[in-house]
Amino acid sequence: SVLTGSHRVADISQHAVDLGADELVLLDADALLPEILRFRPPAGLHVTGLVTRDPRLEWSGRWVHRIRMAGKGALILSSNRLQRRVRIVMLGSPYGRTNTMPRWLASLQLADEAIDPVVFDPAKGSVEHFRATHLAGGRTWFGICGYLDPRKRIDLALAALSHLDCSNYGLLLAGTVHAGLRDELERQAQPLVDRGLRIEWIDRHLSNAEMSTAIAAVDASLVLYTTPNPPSSLGKALSAGTLTILAGPDALRGYAGRFPSSAWQCEDEPHAIASLMSRVNPGQRVATHDFPDASEFAKAVLVPT
Repeated sequence: SVLTGSHRVADISQHAVDLGADELVLLDADALLPEILRFRPPAGLHVTGLVTRDPRLEWSGRWVHRIRMAGKGALILSSNRLQRRVRIVMLGSPYGRTNTMPRWLASLQLADEAIDPVVFDPAKGSVEHFRATHLAGGRTWFGICGYLDPRKRIDLALAALSHLDCSNYGLLLAGTVHAGLRDELERQAQPLVDRGLRIEWIDRHLSNAEMSTAIAAVDASLVLYTTPNPPSSLGKALSAGTLTILAGPDALRGYAGRFPSSAWQCEDEPHAIASLMSRVNPGQRVATHDFPDASEFAKAVLVPT
């Protein structure tokens, strides 16, 4: 059973008891940590809270932000030490930690980890069909896939492409577009389209299989995010053998060091990104990588250690 919307932990727990459940997983429990610390589960119900954003990855920035992240870390530690029937599990990166995190911070064990699964499942023959349908030949195609909001920084990708011979390139934008963003991006892109850039929009929700197919079909995936946490598109690209270009926070760019044959990183500015894009060739493929699947994640969340 799944509850959506805003609910108190006590109400969710009572719903679980009414259903006869003995295990309850609180997804995206970050905002619930203060309540979890004070919460006492009903008898016979074991509760796991899944924290999806590791505060150690967001340590950089202003002191006010660092104090807030330190407070979140303290809540995680306190909940695990003071609660007997509530366990906090943190969503762990399948790509390991980068060396951008201070050593003392990386050594701090806040909670057990459940490794975020990488699900890469394109349908048989779908990649070839996708290329033939959406990606015109004779160009190098870059892709930005998923929920397309300002954090994806499509505007930065367009700024980088403005420094290249646009007639040689295409940009795939696949996924639901944030309200009002497409009009703004199309205005920015028009001078590049006039210079020969091809933009392929797939403006709708993508299933996991469709997103896997789209990322496998392009020559390089662009991850230019403003946030330090690695997106699911990185895992799909690494699984597919699609090159990834990373720009953004140091913690995000640091993942290129873990997969040097499959991911490139650069400074967070258009000229540097354009320089890497110019090195990508049509049909280019890189090494593939394997990651833990959903069954390992389920065991870590549902079975207490």
